[in-house]
Amino acid sequence: MGTVKSPVGYSEMTMRDLRNSVAGTLSWGTFRGIVERSWKDPLYRNSLILTISRFFNAAVIGFLFWTIAAHQYPVAEVGIGTALISSANLLMSLAMLGFDIAIIRFTPRQDPGDVFSIAVWITSAAALVLGVAFILLVPVIMPSLAMVRDFWPLFVGIVVLTSFAYIVGRTFIAHRRPHLLFLQYLVSAVRLPLLYPLVFLGGAGIFLAAGISTFLAVIISIVLVVQFVRVTFGIRREALRDMFRFSSANYLSTLFADIPELGLPLIVLALLGPVAAALYYIAFAIATLIIVIPDAIGTSYFVEGCYASGDTRREAIRALLVSGLVLLPIGIGVILFGKAFLGFFGPVYTEAYPLLLLLTFSSFLVAFHKICIPFLNIRMSIRAVVGINGLRLVLLLGLSLLLLPVFGINGAGYAWILAHAIIAVPLIWLLGRPAAGTPARTGEEA
Repeated sequence: MGTVKSPVGYSEMTMRDLRNSVAGTLSWGTFRGIVERSWKDPLYRNSLILTISRFFNAAVIGFLFWTIAAHQYPVAEVGIGTALISSANLLMSLAMLGFDIAIIRFTPRQDPGDVFSIAVWITSAAALVLGVAFILLVPVIMPSLAMVRDFWPLFVGIVVLTSFAYIVGRTFIAHRRPHLLFLQYLVSAVRLPLLYPLVFLGGAGIFLAAGISTFLAVIISIVLVVQFVRVTFGIRREALRDMFRFSSANYLSTLFADIPELGLPLIVLALLGPVAAALYYIAFAIATLIIVIPDAIGTSYFVEGCYASGDTRREAIRALLVSGLVLLPIGIGVILFGKAFLGFFGPVYTEAYPLLLLLTFSSFLVAFHKICIPFLNIRMSIRAVVGINGLRLVLLLGLSLLLLPVFGINGAGYAWILAHAIIAVPLIWLLGRPAAGTPARTGEEA
């Protein structure tokens, strides 16, 4: 029953088994099995669908939208259009009041109809108030956008619609139906042909094209969401109290997170002018295609963590590794082809290539932030989230104000790198710190 030894000391049977094992590992059936198991994992499946959806919205619709705008509108008008859109998005972010996070956290815990109704009506009312306030104050806080008062009802209406559409999109995610978010984005593609007939309006035409598409997306979204959510016009006090306790604490965190991204185009406009604002916005729009990947993975991780019980640090580390592996080849692609990509918008936009490289490098640090914040939210460590995002806000805006006059639009890229490198230090400590009891007790302590 002996076996003949090979020169390296393995038996023929052992070598044959090794070859068969390797062949089996590399077989199509094994690969298919890995794919099937990954697809059954909600984190991987929903991350993939959400990434595809957001990438489609940013890479396909967003890229085509700004390419058409860059070719049909003067650069200065593109700068005005980006400032109007950024202003509307900033007001929408202010109107969320933390309910965009609460809707994901509480959907698994409370009646989904109550959760949705509370979020959508309160945020819509807040968007209306903030939109009117902006119209009244715009000559003082942003004189370069004073023309918005000529079409203020449209501007305020678009702010409210943007808020409504965003809450419905978060509802799709909270109910583990990210494919419906893709449909919402698909409808918004109508903004592309609208750019042509609205060119006579200049920057306002760019804004109006986006606004009309948002209106149509809201209509479709309502049709979809009522299929699985009971919408009411009343608000249950008990549900509101629980959600408000969480959302009010998260509101500052959300503001701190969103203000730099939405406010930087306005800062660039104020410091460097509309042409620089257009260059910055286009470069950042391309960089968003990269950031959307860890953002989608982080959102899916947050959803699954809210449905799960116990510590989710292992899933957070897994999400970080997946994000890094995906970002690496994309970053190399930007280095090789980023300048040509900017050239699609027009020759002048290639001047933003150095900024694009800086933003691409920062995406690895941004990914760490995008995964760690959901980790802290799952633990209900709200004070830590507020502190981290508050530090990020101060660093991003402060460094941008210091570096933009010195380095031009590239100063914003340096600010992104430095700010996220600094906040990575406390995030590493928080990620390694063990949970203090259950998530519920952690929330009470926070």
